[in-house]
Amino acid sequence: MATMIVMPLLELYIRAAPFRIHSPAWRLSLVGNISGAISAPILGLFLMFAIAVVAEDKGVTYLVSSLSGLAAVACLGVTGLFALDALQMRNQVQASLAESYGLTSSWIAAKVRA
Repeated sequence: MATMIVMPLLELYIRAAPFRIHSPAWRLSLVGNISGAISAPILGLFLMFAIAVVAEDKGVTYLVSSLSGLAAVACLGVTGLFALDALQMRNQVQASLAESYGLTSSWIAAKVRA
């Protein structure tokens, strides 16, 4: 389970380097990559939680619950950051691609919130 959680996050870190925090385009790309990489860690946390509940291990249950809560807060924060960056970059998108940009932005925001 640990590999299932850590590997996508490590790959995300490698894809995101070099970090350009002040670039809205880089942040949009980062959030897009996060939306693709987040499902395996969430599934891993769920499976760890299910095993801990069946084994009646309260310590691990509380630990996984806490990690899941932190992940949920992080996803909400990333969704807000993404919305602001998408609005900022919208003026730089060609008019012919505006509809596709809006649809893609909505899809990525939905994936991160889910």
